[in-house]
Amino acid sequence: MNGVLIENLEHFFKRYPKERARITAVAELEYESHFRLEEHNGESQLIEDNTLIDSTLQGFFPPLTPGASPARLLFINGFGLGCLFEQTLKKPFPETEEYIVIEPSVPRFLFALQQTRLDQLFAHPKIHWIIGLKESDLAREFFVLLSDRDRLQKANAYQMRNHPVIEALHPGYFNHVKSTFEMALDICKKSHGFLSDSLEGLRNTIGNLDWLQKTPGIHLLKNKFKNIPAIIISTGPSLKKSLPILKELQHRALLLSADASLKILIQNEIHPHFVFCLERDEGSKPFFVDIPREKAKANLVVFPLVPSTVIQAYPGPHFAVYRQYGYYRFFEDQAEKGMLQCGPSVAHMALAFADYAGCDRAFLVGQDLAYDPENFSSHPPGISYEEWSHASSEKDLQKKLEAAGDQLLWAPGNLREKVPTSGYYEAFRLNFGEVRDRLSLNLINCTEGGAKIPGIEWKPFAEATRNFQPLPNFFEQISALKKGYQGSEKIKLEIIDQSIQLAQTKLDQIFQNMGTKPTLIEISTLREEQKKLQRDPVFMALTGVFSGRRLIELEWEWNSLFEGDTNSISKQVEILSAWHKEISLVLQSVQKTLR
Repeated sequence: MNGVLIENLEHFFKRYPKERARITAVAELEYESHFRLEEHNGESQLIEDNTLIDSTLQGFFPPLTPGASPARLLFINGFGLGCLFEQTLKKPFPETEEYIVIEPSVPRFLFALQQTRLDQLFAHPKIHWIIGLKESDLAREFFVLLSDRDRLQKANAYQMRNHPVIEALHPGYFNHVKSTFEMALDICKKSHGFLSDSLEGLRNTIGNLDWLQKTPGIHLLKNKFKNIPAIIISTGPSLKKSLPILKELQHRALLLSADASLKILIQNEIHPHFVFCLERDEGSKPFFVDIPREKAKANLVVFPLVPSTVIQAYPGPHFAVYRQYGYYRFFEDQAEKGMLQCGPSVAHMALAFADYAGCDRAFLVGQDLAYDPENFSSHPPGISYEEWSHASSEKDLQKKLEAAGDQLLWAPGNLREKVPTSGYYEAFRLNFGEVRDRLSLNLINCTEGGAKIPGIEWKPFAEATRNFQPLPNFFEQISALKKGYQGSEKIKLEIIDQSIQLAQTKLDQIFQNMGTKPTLIEISTLREEQKKLQRDPVFMALTGVFSGRRLIELEWEWNSLFEGDTNSISKQVEILSAWHKEISLVLQSVQKTLR
């Protein structure tokens, strides 16, 4: 490798450290013979296997033309020698805020990195690089990018600029980029809350105040399980295959169970150390009822937004934890319990807990994210909802999913080429990619079946856990950690109420002078004040969580308009008025719930 390539790679890996092994493996192969750089009349040309790929020659690419709507995000699909991107940067769209550069070929990218230094481009926070990924891995990267709320709010206003030669060399790849990005946009928007559901969680929290003040929090467990392996036990149809090994490992790892898995484990004489619950409705209650007290050894880790009837149905020990929602900071400041940033499922919650507790490795089992390919069931025998384990047919499953507004999909499998899944499971599967990037522990998927999780290594369960050593009695250790806990101070809801009143005052002050026919300058000033509110963590703690989905939709509407366009004034006024109305509704609804 030449010096320029080595220097470029170090800057690239500084930005994307988890890409080092994959990219370096290609760099160590013989790939350079496929490429050559030629000079003609002072212009550079990239030749790949006797095909002209890229050129600095003026006119080699069609000009960049504006779309019908702004390009807040601009995709450069095909890097080549970098000529298309360079041309784009010389005459950019004024509204473009971020670039996403996608190159399907790692060898082509490496050859380009031999030619000139790109350290400034790699370090630029508004330029993102996706290099040499399979089509099936693109969704994970888009999900990671769109996990940033600010980026998501403008991401529907995008344009794709395809390199014409590279597009022809990789048929269908850039079409897949577009369709996958659209899918990720929809999933990420839906991952944000809506008002009625969010208020239900707040009502449950208020109903759990006495329990919350008396119950120890997971802050007592922070980093108490350093260098301990954790096994996260989900309730996919393959779980039954993992039970014999789990039984052998229950004294060699920290066992973290989904609520739906608990009874199945107890029936097989497996006692997890922790069980997790996060749903706002009573659907999880059957997972806990009728468990004998002497067999309820697992410690329930639960968000206070779970109904009291569900929490109290479990006869074993409890730990409280706040979900990483902004408004829970008001609770944490008064009654410390610890906070977890987790994805949509209890498996994501358990994974976040393993990282919080200091575990160095986590292993997923029963995380099928798919239906059983043999009988199209979604769960194993022994589940509290018996019908979930019943066999079905592909046709009947497809009808059931379509009736629920979903669809039957086929995804790459761990043990099969394809397995049946759904849009619902796809959202969970993609979320693991985003979670992986912010965890400090190493994550391995040991599900004995199911769908591949992009970016997460898969190993057979027995092989991955072969060298686990005996460990101390964690039940005794956990009991000792919470011994002597005296409860927390009384939580004062009036502190939140006062913050709501202040937020409403700020909101009204901004919008009080907006007439029915404001000028572009007045609209621009109002928009800047609105952005300031959206950057205020206290204001967003009281609003963003409760109606996140609707607020994102309004931002999408705004970002689809060209700023400074006099023809858009009425639409901009409409959007700003709708935002004011929605925020006022949220503040009033939260205040009413508190009282």
